Amino acid sequence: MPLCYGAFKRPGREAWFRRYFGRVPASEQEFMLWIGERAMLGRTLATQAVRVAALIVAELA
Repeated sequence: MPLCYGAFKRPGREAWFRRYFGRVPASEQEFMLWIGERAMLGRTLATQAVRVAALIVAELA
């Protein structure tokens, strides 16, 4: 969760979210609700939070 929140607060977050997700959360509340939604990571059922965290970890590698 802290990793996801860091992505939400990062400088340049608008461009980052638009690039990877095609949208920018308008508020903290909207972001928190959105990261709990179902999503696919490859062929695996996950949440948006897992997708956000995977992208951040990949940037650090």
